[in-house]
Amino acid sequence: MRELAFLCVVSESPQRVCAGSDAVLPVKSATVCSQSSELWATRDGRLRVTPLSSAPMADTDETLVATVWYAADAGHPVWYLVSRSSRLAVNGSLPLPLARLEPGCLFSLGRTAWFVSTLWRPVPQSAPPEVADKPCPLCGAPLSAAPVVQCPSPGCGRWMHLERPEDPDSQDTLNCYLTSGQCGDCHRTTSLEPLWVPEPHDKLTTEIVETAGAPLMQP
Repeated sequence: MRELAFLCVVSESPQRVCAGSDAVLPVKSATVCSQSSELWATRDGRLRVTPLSSAPMADTDETLVATVWYAADAGHPVWYLVSRSSRLAVNGSLPLPLARLEPGCLFSLGRTAWFVSTLWRPVPQSAPPEVADKPCPLCGAPLSAAPVVQCPSPGCGRWMHLERPEDPDSQDTLNCYLTSGQCGDCHRTTSLEPLWVPEPHDKLTTEIVETAGAPLMQP
């Protein structure tokens, strides 16, 4: 499972001032994991994720920043952005009316900026229809034979069986993802730990906290 995440790195809030262009704040993140969500900027420099066509929270000073849509392209998650604020910039430029939001870019509103990443978790799922009949690269059985997981490396996306991650040593389950030790295509070491993809700079990972926006629906 992959969630789009906005990790706050610079804020103009008086309570969260950074001194110097390379200063980094403790990470606060908002995650988007529904097919369509709205992003609201709060007065203290955070993002709040809500379902589409939501209203601002009562007694708060919130601004609608953008609408984000999730889609699947050949089994890979893709996010699209519609700006709702003239102050919104992506990588320093005004986004197109409908723009693809790529992990690794910088999402900013005024002097507040968020690093866009994805939070990957090894949650088994049914094989997507476009790969269900293909053989697992490790055991050769169809990917539809058991739950699968996708390699998190950018540009890889290899699918492998992961039937019961809670029982990694079982000989009676198709835990091919774990038994391989590493992905045969990109050679990333297989792990059951959540990963940021792309990974933020070390300064950003020192104080990562639980996501501020509650997941709405898994893509």
